[in-house]
Amino acid sequence: MALFRPTNHEDLAVFLPQSSLFLAPFPAPMDANGDYLIEKHTILTAPSIQTLALTRSPQL
Repeated sequence: MALFRPTNHEDLAVFLPQSSLFLAPFPAPMDANGDYLIEKHTILTAPSIQTLALTRSPQL
């Protein structure tokens, strides 16, 4: 998984994890100055298309 770290403080950091990646601490990555990603950027997490498709599947 490649990690994108925005450089502009107004940029959003958007993650679309799937499966067990929902457990990853996305705000935790640090920059070269030791600042956490969440300290400088708004972090958004949204379900992947595959996850959304599962919510549309009939339940048994």
